[in-house]
Amino acid sequence: VWPRKFSEFYFESDCLIRTTRLFNRHQNFQNNLYELGKVQHVTNRRQLIEAVEVTDTGIHVARLKRIFDATSVNEFEKVLAYLISRKQYHIVVDLSQVEFVASAGWGAFTAEFRNVRKGGGDIRLAGMNPDVQDVFFLLELDSFINAYETVDEAIASFEVEMRAMKVETPVPT
Repeated sequence: VWPRKFSEFYFESDCLIRTTRLFNRHQNFQNNLYELGKVQHVTNRRQLIEAVEVTDTGIHVARLKRIFDATSVNEFEKVLAYLISRKQYHIVVDLSQVEFVASAGWGAFTAEFRNVRKGGGDIRLAGMNPDVQDVFFLLELDSFINAYETVDEAIASFEVEMRAMKVETPVPT
């Protein structure tokens, strides 16, 4: 579906920066640049968040990469805090490029999960490799965090719920 928003998060002078581009079929252009605030203790420039995409139904897909550990938790928390501050509560976290999630990473998921649930939304995980998925099940996170094989399945699950909520909402007379 066109146009699509595409956001990238990166570090510049110890600030987390969000760049948003709106892609049309034939062109792309830069929309906005946001400074998300000073990031403390940024010594390792390894980037966790590859991109955050927004579907036409308002579902945000955060694409993570490499290793999610104590050195990258701050980046993840800043991005989710940014989304939550703008009342964006439908979030899919794509873990297909993540090699390893440390205990700090799993802790960040659970902490942010609570914040998103308070806003009436959900965080759904997608694309876990077998090693990451084994730890996910071992920690019994599947008892309260939904996981899907693909990002498309996670997005579809949100869309089904959103359609059901519209049907259940009474029409004013």
